[in-house]
Amino acid sequence: MEWPVHALTSSLVHRERMPTDRASRIAQAQFGIRGGVRPLTGERDENFHVRAEDGSEHLLKISHPDEDPGTVDLVAAALRHIEARDPALPCPRLRPTLAGGHVGQVVDARGTTRLVRLVSWLPGLPLRDAPPSPALRRRCGDVAARLALALSDFRHPSGVRPVIWDVGNASCLPALMDDMPAFAHRAFVTDYVRDYLSGVGAGFASLPRQIVHNDLNAGNLLVDPADPETVAAIIDFGDMVETALVADAAVAAATHVTDAADASASLRDFLDPYRAKLPLGPAELEALPWLIGIRKLMGVVIPRWYRLRNPADTHYGRISSSSDARNVAIAARMASVRLT
Repeated sequence: MEWPVHALTSSLVHRERMPTDRASRIAQAQFGIRGGVRPLTGERDENFHVRAEDGSEHLLKISHPDEDPGTVDLVAAALRHIEARDPALPCPRLRPTLAGGHVGQVVDARGTTRLVRLVSWLPGLPLRDAPPSPALRRRCGDVAARLALALSDFRHPSGVRPVIWDVGNASCLPALMDDMPAFAHRAFVTDYVRDYLSGVGAGFASLPRQIVHNDLNAGNLLVDPADPETVAAIIDFGDMVETALVADAAVAAATHVTDAADASASLRDFLDPYRAKLPLGPAELEALPWLIGIRKLMGVVIPRWYRLRNPADTHYGRISSSSDARNVAIAARMASVRLT
C-alpha cells in the first residue's frame, strides 16, 4: 500500500537532541556499559558510538519520540532471525539490557518515553569510500541475495509500515517537491513518477513481497580496508519494511549504478550473482530498472526536503547539485534498460 505523505514524514522532523552525557548514563543504567560516548548522525534514531572501558565498541540507538514500539521490535526480531538463519552474515548483534530484554526504556527531558537498544559496533570502510570494481559489485550482489534469503521466512506484524525510502511510495515525491518550488529537477521528477506509475508501477502491489533491509546503500555496506572487495558489515536496519522483494534488489543495485554511461554493465555485475542465488521473475525484471530510477530520484528529493525541515541537522551533509544531475541522468537511462 502507499501511505499519505504525513505518515511518511512525521518522524523525519527532529525534536531536541539527547545530550551526550545523558546517553552515557543510559548506556550504563540500561546495559551496564561504562565508557566514552560520541554522537553520530541519524535520520530518525539518535545514535551514539560507545567505547567501553574494556575496549569493546557498541552502537547505542535511542528511538525518535514518535517511533512505534512495534517498529523497534521489528528490527530487534529481524536481527535475531538473521543470526539464526545465516550466522555468517556480518550483521549487528543485540546486547541484552540488564533487565534481560533486547529493548529498554528511558524518559527524555520532555517526559517522553524513548526506546533504546545496544548493538555491536562493526568496523569497516564505507562502500562509498572503497574503489569500485566489478568484483566488489558481484560480492555485494551475492550478499544482498543472502540477506534477502535469510529474511524470506521472517514475519512480523509491524512489517507493513510507512517508510519514506520504500520505492513503493514513489507517489510521495511530487508532494515533497511542493515544499520546494524552486527545485531544479521538479519537471523531470514529476514526469518520471507519472510514467512509472502509469506503466510498470501499476503492477507493483502484485510483485512477490517480504520483509527486507530496504537500505543497502553505500553507507550501510562496509568493506574490509585490507581487502576492499570483501563485504565486512551490513548495518542500519532502520528502514526495514515489507515491500516488493525486487524493491530491495533495486535499492542495493542503485548503490552500484553511479554513472549513466556504464549503468547497464554495473547493474549486471551486481545482478548476475544476485539472481544466481535468488532468481527474479519477468515482471520483477521489467520493474527493476524503473525502481532503480525511482530510488535515484528519492536520493535527490528526500535529502533536500529533510534539510529544509531540519536546517541544523547534518545527517545528509553537503547536498551537491552535480550529484543531483548525475542521479537524474541515471534515472533517465534506467527508463530505457531492458533485462531478461
